[in-house]
Amino acid sequence: MRVTPPAPAMTYDVTDSGLLRVKVGQEEYQLTSEFSWPNMPENGWNRLGGDNAGEWKVSIDSSNADRGEYVIHGICQFYELKRTIKALDGRVIVHDQLTNTSGNDVAIAFDHTVVPVFTPKTLYFFGNPGKPANTDVPQNDHTPINTTVYFAADKHGLGIFLEDDYYRLQAQYSRNRNNAVISNRSFGLPAGDSYTFEWSLIPTSSNDYYEFINQVREILDVNFTLHGTSIFTNDYLSTGTYDKNLKNLYDRMGLGIVFSPDVWLGGTSFYMASGNPRTQ
Repeated sequence: MRVTPPAPAMTYDVTDSGLLRVKVGQEEYQLTSEFSWPNMPENGWNRLGGDNAGEWKVSIDSSNADRGEYVIHGICQFYELKRTIKALDGRVIVHDQLTNTSGNDVAIAFDHTVVPVFTPKTLYFFGNPGKPANTDVPQNDHTPINTTVYFAADKHGLGIFLEDDYYRLQAQYSRNRNNAVISNRSFGLPAGDSYTFEWSLIPTSSNDYYEFINQVREILDVNFTLHGTSIFTNDYLSTGTYDKNLKNLYDRMGLGIVFSPDVWLGGTSFYMASGNPRTQ
C-alpha cells in the first residue's frame, strides 16, 4: 500500500494589492494575475499584485484569514472578478469567478504568473522537466492532457493543477526565466453569464514531481483498477475512419478500453462554433 508522505508546513497570505504569497518550508512563491478589458491601452491590464494599470477597483476581505480564507473582488465596467482562496486537504484552492456585467459579450484574456523567490532546481511543465535555472522558454505550449506546473526546490516542491474543463482546454503555458506563466487567450462570456476557473497549489514533502502527481490522482479519485485490455492511441481517432479502425482494433486485440490522450478541440468548427458561450 502506498503511503503519501506528510505535506510540509505551508503558509500563505494576500497583500493589499492582491498578491498571493505562499511559503513551503523556507521557499516562498508569489502569484500575480492580470486580466484584459475591452479596448484597454497597451499594458493596461487589470492586475492583482504589483501596480494596477487597469481601470478596476480591488477590495480584499480578509475577515476569515485566521481560517486561511481570503476573498478578492475586482470590479470594472465590463465584468467582475470574485477570487476565493482557501485551504482544503493540505492544498490551497483558488476559484476565480468571472461575471459579465456589461450587457454585451466580453472576451477576457488573462495571465497568472508564479514567481519563486529563490532559484528552483527544476521547473516542470505538464511533466516535462525544463531547461536549467534562469533560462527562457520562448514557446507558448498548450496541452489539456496534463495541466500541471511543478517547482522542485532543494527539499520540497510546489505544484499547480488546473481543475475545471475550460481552463484545462484553453490554458497555455510559458516560462520567463524561473517564472511560470499560465495564460488564456480563448475565453469569452455572453452578457450576464458567469464562469468559475478552479485551480490548486499543492505542496510536496520532497522535490519529487511524482509525489505531486500522486496527490493530483487522489484529488481526481482515479486510483482504481482498469478491467479489460486497454490501449492509448490518437492515430485512430484523427483519420476520419474512426468507427472502422476502432472495430478492427477491438476484433484483433479484444479491447475493452480505448484512451485518446491528445484531444484538442480548438481547431475544429465545433469548438469555435458561434453560440459556444465560453469561446471567442
